Amino acid sequence: MSLSPFLGNVFEFVDFAMGAVVILIIWYVIKFFLIGKSKESSDDDSWAKTGGGLADYIKGKQKKAKREKEEKNEEEKEKAKITKRRKLLEPAKGFIIKVEQAAEKLKDDELSKKTAHAVRNAKIQENKIKNNLKSAKRNLYVAKSSETKKLKKYLHELYTQSEVIIKMFNDNIKNKIPDETLSDTNWNSQVSHIKNHANQIKGMCGHLINSIDKFIDEDKMELSTGHKPGYPIRPGYP
Repeated sequence: MSLSPFLGNVFEFVDFAMGAVVILIIWYVIKFFLIGKSKESSDDDSWAKTGGGLADYIKGKQKKAKREKEEKNEEEKEKAKITKRRKLLEPAKGFIIKVEQAAEKLKDDELSKKTAHAVRNAKIQENKIKNNLKSAKRNLYVAKSSETKKLKKYLHELYTQSEVIIKMFNDNIKNKIPDETLSDTNWNSQVSHIKNHANQIKGMCGHLINSIDKFIDEDKMELSTGHKPGYPIRPGYP
């Protein structure tokens, strides 16, 4: 039996297979240089995008952290100011309460009788009013002087109220306690004048105490609600 036809078919198949292999090799070479390069370029673009996004993210985080730190510092400064104000206003309120109490005693209890003892007690209340008004005014002055423009006008109003009370005291009570040796008519007239103005001072002290309380309450509300510095507080105060 002749093998020539069979071998011929085998050689043809081998030639075909080799041709197919060559075509595949050419295809992969083209793919490597063209498609592979395109993929590499795409990967570079992707990295540039993701890498750039990461950089922006980090910068954003840094800016946010810096901003939060600055805001926290401002809040701490504001809290320190509020604490400082309270340390001045609460004692000032205490002094005004003492003035109110002394004025009430001068109005109701002292000078009810024309005696040396009554005059002596009245002068004790007079000195209490004088000394406590002086202390309250000093505290209010320091409080308003250390504040920024935004709050200074409100604290100045408290300070002005204390000055009005002082003027009322100086004009009508200071060094005006009558002597027990006066005639009944002069005694009664002068005592009536002092009691009337002591009552007015008592009322003015009550108003100033309420104003100080309102201011302190506003400060406490700011701390509890966490308002940022610059919040428009105390509209229309006092």
